[in-house]
Amino acid sequence: MAKKYDIDIDSFIGDWNCNKRNIKRQLNDLGEKEITVRVNSLGGDVDTALDIAAQFEAHGQIVCDLYAFNASAATILTMGAKKVRMHENSMYLIHKAMIWVDEFGHMNEDDLDIIIEKLKVKQQDSAIVTLNIAKMYAKKTGKSIQKILNLMKEGRWLNADTAKEWGFIDEIFSGSIPAKKEIGMVEMLNFADLPIPENFIDEETSENEDQNDKLMKNILNFFRNIYSNHKPENQMNKTMIQAALVLAILNLENLEATDGNVSLTSDQITEIENAINGKNSEIDTLKQQLAEKETEIANLNAEIENKKKAPGDTTNNVPKKNDEVVEKDEVKTFDNSIVESAKELYNSIP
Repeated sequence: MAKKYDIDIDSFIGDWNCNKRNIKRQLNDLGEKEITVRVNSLGGDVDTALDIAAQFEAHGQIVCDLYAFNASAATILTMGAKKVRMHENSMYLIHKAMIWVDEFGHMNEDDLDIIIEKLKVKQQDSAIVTLNIAKMYAKKTGKSIQKILNLMKEGRWLNADTAKEWGFIDEIFSGSIPAKKEIGMVEMLNFADLPIPENFIDEETSENEDQNDKLMKNILNFFRNIYSNHKPENQMNKTMIQAALVLAILNLENLEATDGNVSLTSDQITEIENAINGKNSEIDTLKQQLAEKETEIANLNAEIENKKKAPGDTTNNVPKKNDEVVEKDEVKTFDNSIVESAKELYNSIP
């Protein structure tokens, strides 16, 4: 797959496509991530090149890849990059600063004296610019300023091997660009001092298949086994879970490492903290709701038990008159009157 670059510099340094403002806008849009810049230019304006180099240096995460012929200002702007890589078939050239001279016409000796004084001033300015650029090259390469000045005076093309010997570039590549080092599952396991599972290794996979593709397939198979078997011994290590959560929160496919260390920007750290705080708040709310429901359920269970234990109401057999309830006293009075009437009837018989 062809390499996609974040910024492409393939024209005169200083034109509408590669000027200070345009590069600044692109860097601002891309943010603080590592940015890869494709460079193929024969040079241009030194002022623009110095400004771009300063922007690259301030950003701190710029990688420049050089293709074909790169000279003059095109090499100056790479001095601010964190890393410079060069295609094996490319060429590299540095030279002393050049100033436009447009003095011409018929002149006498007095006129020539004036022109000579002007040219001396331009010569001094040019020497200062050359020395400033030589210091940048010397800082990058570790060579002495005098050796750099001698090479600038020669103004000859360097191939990739020679450019690397001098120290102008850090790496030589051929074909596709060297892949960024990524933290995969194997690195996570090593970081956690855990053994790599046997099913991460697939001896029968085709030799032509990309190594990353093979590793990814084995990782997927590993997680399939975890969720299908549910065996305690297949539980993921805490470090692996934390790394997976970081990737999910930041919406990243992988984490980039430099010298085995992972660096996160302040914005990324803030994003992770906000996500964790948000989840903690949600968990606290759910815990509170759960506690309320548990209390409600306990109250209902207690009420049910109390109703089961309470005695039932009793009902006395009460005589009725005309389908109405008759009080006990009324029943007693009714019975006495009948008895008294019977007595009177009995006594009245001769």
